[in-house]
Amino acid sequence: MKERQIEHRGTVERIMSQGISVAIMQDVACAACAAAQLCNSSQKKQKSVEAFCANPSMYRVGQEVVVVGELSLGLRAALWAYVAPLVVLMVVLMVVDR
Repeated sequence: MKERQIEHRGTVERIMSQGISVAIMQDVACAACAAAQLCNSSQKKQKSVEAFCANPSMYRVGQEVVVVGELSLGLRAALWAYVAPLVVLMVVLMVVDR
């Protein structure tokens, strides 16, 4: 695994028109992962993620796969999930307070 990437092994649950749904099981490696605090899969026993791909028909339900994401995607997701709503809330409170 590259230093700036997050890898999770999982099993294909469902084939969709533009990608696949993958069940990821938590393992001991999550505890040592640098992005464990930002990654919801480190907090649950099983997580389902959707991976978009060009040719989902090449996968089969039950097939073992590795889902790879850039560490920056986890940081960007945290920004959109926590910081952006906080900024919107603060702006709304300032407008309402006037």
